[in-house]
Amino acid sequence: MFNKIAGAVLGTLLVLLVLRIIAEELFGPEEPEVGEVNEVLEVDPGQALAARIAAIDPADGQAAAGLCMGCHSINEGSATVVGPNLFDVVGAPIGRREEFSYSSALVALNEEGAEWTFERLDAFLTDTQAFASGTAMVISVADENSRAAIIAFLRTLSNDPVPLPEVAAAPAEEPAPAEEPAPAELPAPAEEPVAAVEPAAGDAAAGERTAAPCFGCHSVNEGGPTILGSNLFGVVGRSVGGVEGFDYSDALLALNAGGATWTAERLNAFLENPQAAAPGNRMPFGGMASETDRADVIAYLATLASAEEPAPAEGAALSPVGFNVVQANWGQSQYGFECAACHGDAAEGGQGPALVGDAFVDRWFDQPVADLRAAMRDTDPHVGGDINDDDYATIVAFLLRQNGLEVGGTALPADAADLAGIGIFQ
Repeated sequence: MFNKIAGAVLGTLLVLLVLRIIAEELFGPEEPEVGEVNEVLEVDPGQALAARIAAIDPADGQAAAGLCMGCHSINEGSATVVGPNLFDVVGAPIGRREEFSYSSALVALNEEGAEWTFERLDAFLTDTQAFASGTAMVISVADENSRAAIIAFLRTLSNDPVPLPEVAAAPAEEPAPAEEPAPAELPAPAEEPVAAVEPAAGDAAAGERTAAPCFGCHSVNEGGPTILGSNLFGVVGRSVGGVEGFDYSDALLALNAGGATWTAERLNAFLENPQAAAPGNRMPFGGMASETDRADVIAYLATLASAEEPAPAEGAALSPVGFNVVQANWGQSQYGFECAACHGDAAEGGQGPALVGDAFVDRWFDQPVADLRAAMRDTDPHVGGDINDDDYATIVAFLLRQNGLEVGGTALPADAADLAGIGIFQ
């Protein structure tokens, strides 16, 4: 199940840094204040990468990377957790762990002889997809000092750390030219009001994709549980810090006491710069610079509200199938490990039949999901011994996405009895 998650796994340690973009409603007071890395470290974010890494205390970098430990071991010789061991990663060949199954994107870089230099790590943390197109991870650590802090810490995970990058000496300052008399000041133009961001202004489907990393720590279904962060269902229009029983920071509790709500405008400001929107909050995120991305995410969040369930297809007694992006992504990994050898990397067929295309649609659409799951279990060479019900549900979600069904916020249940009442409809 891990053939496709090379980049996913190295990047997984960072997903928790980004997925808390939406709601600081995520962490209790014990979490490291990574979002304040610029202020705490007193590092000029405009400096070159070498200068930023050299200026940062690795201990502060460990705080920035603290959430990585949930998915990666960092001690020499330690086993794979979810992602590969990170000991000696700085300066090492990309995709070096023989015991780990990497994605084709990182395997290709390995074959080219690419190494995890400071610059490559910085580029990877900035935008995993731009660095290695096709890697399963969709991660972006926007704050350059946070990236430098993480890299500084990773460098220390070695018996013989690679040398720090050399910092170029600053050029000698030239004498300042004589000041010319300042021209008479013109009256400043009147400031134009900042346009309010309305949920309808964005693309909700694009916003769901942009917000995908959030789903690892936030449930989005009505009545969904707290994972690491609070449930996001109904967040638009909800009181700031308004999920009962969740341990909020003082910053959000103060907004709650003042009657603040998560309007589109407040969400836009919070996504753009969490510290400016709620000074003192613990968000480990530098902000979302793209106005389009912010509008799309807000539009998606606005869809997380009570609405009538879609009616089943005409003449069918089955409820339409639903699955979320987390299930589909993990299903892709499960499929790669369990199924790709016979059915092809993209389910296009090989030794086994194609699981995507007209033949699959004709056979399984308008049928109960339970029938598809039963056929998978009956024909799987492991005879179900290595795949549990949750794994089957994620593989089904991946195959449905491959065949054109759209992901949503509702999770596909794993229990066979529940699947019997759910149908696959275009």
